[in-house]
Amino acid sequence: AAVTVTTHPAIEPGRATFSAACHVGTIRVAARRVSSGFECVVPAVDPSVLATKPVALSLNGEDRIPEITGASGGVDFEYRPDLEVLATTVETASSIGGAAVVAEVACPSRHGGVSLACGDVFGVLRNDDFEGLACLFGEHSTPASFDTTTSRPGTASVRCASPPIAPGFVRFRLGLASAPGFDAIAMHGSFHAIAFETPPVTYTASPAQGSANGGTLVFLVGAHFPVHDAALVEGVFRALCVFGDAPPSTPRVVSSSLAICESPAASEGVAIVALAAGMGNGGGVRFETVP
Repeated sequence: AAVTVTTHPAIEPGRATFSAACHVGTIRVAARRVSSGFECVVPAVDPSVLATKPVALSLNGEDRIPEITGASGGVDFEYRPDLEVLATTVETASSIGGAAVVAEVACPSRHGGVSLACGDVFGVLRNDDFEGLACLFGEHSTPASFDTTTSRPGTASVRCASPPIAPGFVRFRLGLASAPGFDAIAMHGSFHAIAFETPPVTYTASPAQGSANGGTLVFLVGAHFPVHDAALVEGVFRALCVFGDAPPSTPRVVSSSLAICESPAASEGVAIVALAAGMGNGGGVRFETVP
């Protein structure tokens, strides 16, 4: 993680700085000048002994901030445990957002040299600086909830909803939600890729009515129909014909804008017919069932 050490008083604008370094505990790392002070990347530590480390800053070998403990008024950096993402329930989602994502995560077993139960992780992660967990979809973040009641030992479930996002693959990670108006802080555990796609949308159905006995071939014209559904594993992008509340059926997808569906047996009335895929659908049209 990159941290900024703010200096008080500020370094005089005309003062030459040939070298700057941060000292995190006993480890020295390079620092670079930024508008508010100096920025450095904290070193990695053993996840089983995460702890609070004192921070010092030196300029040209001269101490700027004494390396003293927080209890004495010094500057500290606290290492927090990361949650490793083991799996997600969603591999593809609609670009319009709203997909329910559940991530199974591995909980760290120790923090600060002491044993840590999975149910205690959220309390360790949360403090005055962070309001809770967040799901990060690329550069976008949404609030997340933490649940240990339905998970395997040593794991937990993190639940969140996907945001509206441009089509394409994004990295899914977990993070800490900071104050409103600030970006969430990403954890450095593993991540998973989620594909965001524009959901199929149906513009017209021809014919627009069919027999209550079913069996009417209906030509759907629209956009973003998944023509590659047969090639994907476990039906992630599987296309489905949806006639109201009737069980969905498999269409023949001719192109990204044309599909053929067979109407099911149904009672008389009007239903919405649409082509749906693994990420839902962007809208349908009316279809009337007649005697």
